[in-house]
Order: sequence, then structure tokens, then C-alpha cells
Amino acid sequence: MNVLVWILFVLSLSYVKVIIGVILRDEGHSALVWCGAVVQLGSMLGAVSMFPLVSVYRVFRSGDACNTKCPL
Repeated sequence: MNVLVWILFVLSLSYVKVIIGVILRDEGHSALVWCGAVVQLGSMLGAVSMFPLVSVYRVFRSGDACNTKCPL
């Protein structure tokens, strides 16, 4: 069930990104360039903020490979 929810979530976000690109394509080349720059900036900010949380502060840890049940 969780996998289906994630697939629908990713598909809906991808659809929104494509529609934004289609709308901005009508505005001209510079609008698409700015859209790409903002998307890359968002990716960079996400990576820069997550790296210390994962690698330095170890907020997130790997699960036990032998245990397939989620803790409640």
C-alpha cells in the first residue's frame, strides 16, 4: 500500500513539473532557463540540508535488513 502511495505521489509531482514547463515554454526561452535554475537550486538546498543530518548528526539510520516490520 505504501509503495502505491509513493508511486502516485511521485507521478503527481512529475505531472505538475511537466505542466509548469509547458506553461513556461509559451513565455519564452528565458522563463524555461529560470525554471531550470530554480529546480536546480531547490535540489542543491535539499542536498546541503540533508547531508549534515544524515552523515554528521546521524538523525536517520539504516533499518534492520532482517526485520521487515515497521516499528509502531
